[in-house]
Amino acid sequence: MKRLIKTIIAILSLSLVAVITVFARAGQSIVDKIDVSLLQQENAAGNKIRYVATIENVDNLNEIVDIDIHFTLSKSGQTTRTATDKTTKVYTSIAGTNGFAAAENTYYAVYTVTQTNAYPGWTLGAYFTFNYSDSTNESTNSISYSIPEKYTVNTYGSGEFETSSSISDMFTASDIEGGNIFHAWNWSMNTIKANLDDIKAAGFTTVQTSPMQPQKDYYAGNAQSDWWKFYQPLGFCVAPDGVNNALGTKSELTDMVTTAHSKGIKVIVDVVANHLAGSSTSLYGGDNNYDGVQKYEPTIYGSNGTLAGGALLHSVGANGTAASDSGHTTDGHIYLPDLDTGNSHVQQRVLSLLEEYIDCGVDGFRFDAAKHIETDNSSEPNGSSQFWPTVINGATSYAQSKGKEKPYYYGEILNGCGNGRSYSWYTKYMDVIDNTTGNNITSTFNGGYSTSTSTYNTGCQANQVVIWGESHDTYANESHDTTFINQAVIDKTYAYGAARGGAQSLYFARPCANGEFGYVSDNKLKITCPVLLGAKGDWNAFKSAQIIAVNKFHNYWGTESEWIASSGTFSEIVRYKD
Repeated sequence: MKRLIKTIIAILSLSLVAVITVFARAGQSIVDKIDVSLLQQENAAGNKIRYVATIENVDNLNEIVDIDIHFTLSKSGQTTRTATDKTTKVYTSIAGTNGFAAAENTYYAVYTVTQTNAYPGWTLGAYFTFNYSDSTNESTNSISYSIPEKYTVNTYGSGEFETSSSISDMFTASDIEGGNIFHAWNWSMNTIKANLDDIKAAGFTTVQTSPMQPQKDYYAGNAQSDWWKFYQPLGFCVAPDGVNNALGTKSELTDMVTTAHSKGIKVIVDVVANHLAGSSTSLYGGDNNYDGVQKYEPTIYGSNGTLAGGALLHSVGANGTAASDSGHTTDGHIYLPDLDTGNSHVQQRVLSLLEEYIDCGVDGFRFDAAKHIETDNSSEPNGSSQFWPTVINGATSYAQSKGKEKPYYYGEILNGCGNGRSYSWYTKYMDVIDNTTGNNITSTFNGGYSTSTSTYNTGCQANQVVIWGESHDTYANESHDTTFINQAVIDKTYAYGAARGGAQSLYFARPCANGEFGYVSDNKLKITCPVLLGAKGDWNAFKSAQIIAVNKFHNYWGTESEWIASSGTFSEIVRYKD
């Protein structure tokens, strides 16, 4: 690297170059004047590719705002992956083998991809797009490089290039289903945006946000213990600009998603559809200081938020939280006002929320309490409805009408569906959380034992489930199942799931260090974690070498075959090609 820098005569940062008062002829766009082209060079070791774009007829460097660099990685039988990067640096000349001499009004943009031998048999494609100060842009020719199945020495090139990005760092999995999910629990949109580079560097394909619906009781406090407010939203819209929300606003969500996409990261938003803010018998009406549900959902609220007042709630007053209570799983309350999800107005309001998210660029959705929303199966113990086909099919059609891919969907179904009900009623529309598989593995590892479990407790296929080492529920709910389990144990469970093929593994980002979110001796919740809602905190376990390695392992092997074994205190997962 030091020797290479010495061979470069000058490096000009576009943002620092003085203005030169030479302009294109009146009426001539910059695109018409500047010529660009692209070539590639391989180094002698055969594990790096350098791309050099030549920019000619440049009278004024400030005409170039920045340069977008686009890559594809493709192979027969595999889904094509894409990646982008950006630069604002150009070179006046590059010395050395296959170098470039200085020429009048000519500059060079350089980008190097390393460790290409990690993807033998794949094809790496590239082109550069130059964005100009008159709002025009132009792209170079596209070129491709077939990465050899087996490398030989003494190819061509200088043997020493400026390093930019390793190929493994550049490409996440090709889609949400092929990668792993980073759960940025309670992080604001701006906090997520500020940490996207670290999330990508850790190998995550997708980031999941907390619900972005209007927040209840903003001014009553925003400590970590107030996280439940996000799961008692006031309505079915994205938090509007100008309305206080600890996670941010619609504009900030859109900005974060745009930035995530520029880095090859997808975004999932948590959706609360089973209920809104309130109690088991009524919707929250607000008071002099706080907005209520009626501000956002007047039809659902009725005259006073109760069933008697015309609120669109289920009429059954029984508790529906027990997994075995099949009679009330979908029409009973979970200590919150259970919406009449069979009502077409409720369905359309939820669909409108998803459409609004899609307009913000969101790629997928997690449905909170999906277990408690009835399916369209005729065997539903307490009646079926068209909720899921209306919402899922409607959102998919809307996304595709906008030229977008089908969104990804998965639902929270914890500890079984309820007697007489089946996961297959849901998996026709979405993937499902398999919490007991992850919870059991965590318990096994926490006890100092190993496992070689290869099946999923839901009975679903790998490509139908999302598993975890822990979640916000196991960490922060009253039971605190994982709060005091060491992060290293949680990470082992995550690695076990993330190394496997087909399933996606969810990595929950704890806000604080081990055990700082839990009970004290008098059984009252003790919050020693100083991190407020919206902030990240300084707990960076997701950046560990182990998490990075297993994510990249997962991204590389995709759905290839696996072999699982255990011995003593060791669990082993081997991936291979048949």
